[in-house]
Amino acid sequence: MVSVPWGTASYREGTVSVMPADAQFAVSLEAFPVELDGGGMVWFTVHVRNFENTALSLSGFVEDEDGAVIKRIDGFEGRIPANGEKNITFSYTVYGVGNHTFKLFLDNYDGKPNGKGEDHWAEVTVEVRAMNGTELKQVGSECSDLYFTWELIDYHAALTCRAVLYNPTDKTLVIANTSAGKPKIGIIPDGVVMTPSSFEKHLSKFSVTVSNAKIPPQGDTVITFKSEISGVPLLVLEYYWGTYYTITIPYDVHLNNGSTPNFTLTGSGQITQNNYEVAADIGVNIFLFKGVGNDIKAVIILGKSAELGSVARDFMTIGKEIVGWILWWKS
Repeated sequence: MVSVPWGTASYREGTVSVMPADAQFAVSLEAFPVELDGGGMVWFTVHVRNFENTALSLSGFVEDEDGAVIKRIDGFEGRIPANGEKNITFSYTVYGVGNHTFKLFLDNYDGKPNGKGEDHWAEVTVEVRAMNGTELKQVGSECSDLYFTWELIDYHAALTCRAVLYNPTDKTLVIANTSAGKPKIGIIPDGVVMTPSSFEKHLSKFSVTVSNAKIPPQGDTVITFKSEISGVPLLVLEYYWGTYYTITIPYDVHLNNGSTPNFTLTGSGQITQNNYEVAADIGVNIFLFKGVGNDIKAVIILGKSAELGSVARDFMTIGKEIVGWILWWKS
């Protein structure tokens, strides 16, 4: 076991570290930009180099100054080719005036800093500076991935977006209420932006919450927007699975001083799904073509059980019933 705090690297500091001769791999963590006025989006890059003649499977995380994990690394992302390198890039909204230190951990055992593998740490610091201004400013925004799950007939996914507002004035600003306008969703397969009405028409009205209605001078607050996309057919989901979506949400912030600044939240994420539920859904759709009465109920029970991830077991359990349905189909 080798514990290797391989140093911190950032575009601002340019730190150089020396690796032990027996280290299997090396890591660094970089951020851009490393200086922000009021806050904003930061792009982090995890760089890994494999010194071995065989591929390595690494796992770990990036955490913020409070120890909260903002990025997990494992699976395909953590597989580093023999004598090769890999960059893992992700974005994160950083806010709050002051210095923010982010730490990377990777090992070749279980992804936990317990000394059971070759442990590597790296860190980078991002500075958020106070800024002057006369009105509320949006300094960052982001949205969650769309992870679709099956509800027997169609698919639904929760959607959460957040915007960070910064008060650059010398007075406390008080938010009375907020209101969201009509959002627009775009899909980006192969770099071509499309706007599928099937997603937008099934998007429920956003609920809006404010983390702190009173924003002190040089302070910030987070506006959270939550909605759900439901009623999406399998054929539509299959077409967009694996692609990325973009969304814009116009919204107004009504302040107690009578002003109503308006902003536009912009976010994006990946469209994915529960593959176990898709397999069950396909099975249900096949049998519903000719099922009637109690037969339909039996198949729906199968699909609901399969939703829990036990597709193969359930099909084996009701094997006799399936054979019966097939014979009845031929009759």
